[in-house]
Amino acid sequence: SSWSMTFEERENRRLQEASMRLEQENDDLAHELVTSKIALRNDLDQAEDKADVLNKELLLTKQRLVETEEEKRKQEEETAQENHMCN
Repeated sequence: SSWSMTFEERENRRLQEASMRLEQENDDLAHELVTSKIALRNDLDQAEDKADVLNKELLLTKQRLVETEEEKRKQEEETAQENHMCN
């Protein structure tokens, strides 16, 4: 009976140690998950900021292009008028 009790105690201790190890692994994984979620959130925020900056640059560039094309058209008209007056 005492041998049986010792076996049960040993088995119980083994299961408790396994349980503690699994709890620790679970805690470690939960911590890792939170850490990687935070990192992903930061990466996403940075990507969104960069996208905003690039969109603003794109709009400014399009605006400059329109202005430049307008200037070019005016110059071409002036040149055409000058040529017409000279002839």
